[in-house]
Amino acid sequence: METSPQEISFVSVVTNVFSSPSVAASSIRDGKPSTTTWLVPLLLTCAIVGLFSYLFATNPTFHQQLSDIQSEQFQKSVQAGKMTQEQADQARDQFEKLSPAIFVVFGTIGGSIFIAFFFFGGTLVLWLIGKFALNATQGYGKYLELYGSAAMIGFLGSIITLMMMIGLNTMYASPSAALAVLSEFDPSMKLHKLLAAANVFSIWEASYIGIGLSKFSGKSTGVGIGIGIALLVLWSIIAVMLNIGR
Repeated sequence: METSPQEISFVSVVTNVFSSPSVAASSIRDGKPSTTTWLVPLLLTCAIVGLFSYLFATNPTFHQQLSDIQSEQFQKSVQAGKMTQEQADQARDQFEKLSPAIFVVFGTIGGSIFIAFFFFGGTLVLWLIGKFALNATQGYGKYLELYGSAAMIGFLGSIITLMMMIGLNTMYASPSAALAVLSEFDPSMKLHKLLAAANVFSIWEASYIGIGLSKFSGKSTGVGIGIGIALLVLWSIIAVMLNIGR
């Protein structure tokens, strides 16, 4: 006798994400569709973006580090002939004159748009892989729930990162391999950015997504985690090459 899908609690899903990821992924696969499972993590992630923006706007050290990055980008544009030195100086002055409130508003809105794009775009990639590479039958909504529940790991990682940034007084602090070069971290160096991409929570999140892919498709856990890690590596390389992110 076929049983009907059960209602799944957001709290139980999140609890299992950290304590029993296989159970979390299975409950998403077998449970009723749940908007809460992806919407709450999305909103929390946008909220943490606002907190980062506030910190960058109000902490003198972080603001100066961000200003230095902007100045370097402007100078590269000047060298490439994309803007004049006068335009670069004006852009730098405008950045410096931004009030903390405006900085936070624009930072939060811009960051939230990027997060939403990444959220739904990343889910689309997972759905395409599940459908065409793994022959899974779940619809886009289920992958959105999987991606959303995985985002709770990233949310925890963001909180830990914020604490490390404040404690070490640098915006480059994170629970990643970049700690090995933290005292001389250079955001213009691709190697340093690749080290920063080797983040404990990113690897954890990718592994959980991999477990979800295996549960959705019936493939082995090893295959699913391998795909999840491969996607993380691919995205990290793309992000470094295109200079996306911190």
